[in-house]
Amino acid sequence: IIAAGKQDNGAKWTGAVPEPREIVFKLNDRVKDCIKKAEDNFDKLVQGHDLATLSFDGYGKELIKKFKVSPDSYVQMLMQLAYFRMHNKLGPCYESTQVRKFQQGRTEVTRSVSIEAAEFVRSFDDVSVSDEQKASLLRKAVASHSAYMGEAADGQGVDRHLFGLKRCLKSGEEVPAIYQDPSFSLSSHWVLSTSSLNSKHISGWGYGEVVTDGFGLSYSVSDNNLFWMITTLRGGDKQMGNKNRSEVMKSHLEEAAKDMRELMEKLLPLETPKAKL
Repeated sequence: IIAAGKQDNGAKWTGAVPEPREIVFKLNDRVKDCIKKAEDNFDKLVQGHDLATLSFDGYGKELIKKFKVSPDSYVQMLMQLAYFRMHNKLGPCYESTQVRKFQQGRTEVTRSVSIEAAEFVRSFDDVSVSDEQKASLLRKAVASHSAYMGEAADGQGVDRHLFGLKRCLKSGEEVPAIYQDPSFSLSSHWVLSTSSLNSKHISGWGYGEVVTDGFGLSYSVSDNNLFWMITTLRGGDKQMGNKNRSEVMKSHLEEAAKDMRELMEKLLPLETPKAKL
């Protein structure tokens, strides 16, 4: 078709604006050298990272909704459980939240770590805690996360507010104590940088980690699928040496997804068969 010139490229342009034309850049040796260096630096950066993807077909938001919880908040608790099993502690988690309801609004942070989240992940593998208690703790953690996200979307988050106040400091002005507190720095060391994008037209997407020992966790929650793209800096966590942390996290995410489904599904009320007319 192409060789015969029979492909349909649409009607010929008839608008008043000139037709687009290719811009041919004239590059001297210095510019070419800079481009080569940029390419080399990019390749070096890529080679220093590990990437893994998990397309989990075990279930998705259709089943999660039957658990009477928010699918996004459920997945956030799933990621906390995976990280806890991997490191035996909770991980400060940044979830990007849109505030575009406001003029020039962009994002706020939903902090996924909470007292309720901590109680849930610490109880999950505790054999002395009943399944009913674990499910109750999950629902409380999900409710807490959903409430925080709602407040963040309404411009009531803390991170952009504190960032704005800090940017107002003048040169030489004393930095307020809160910004020097170790707990403030620790709580903003985003070892889990998360963001979701849910569209049937996008099969995969992602970004890098934001701290050396952290994870970039982009995810999608479809009707019957959970998807993650996991990125880590190779050797970024000294305690784990040269292990491929992206693959380790992938394994924990998959196990957490299975275990949480098993817990919640066994507590679902039995569906009453519909009477035949």
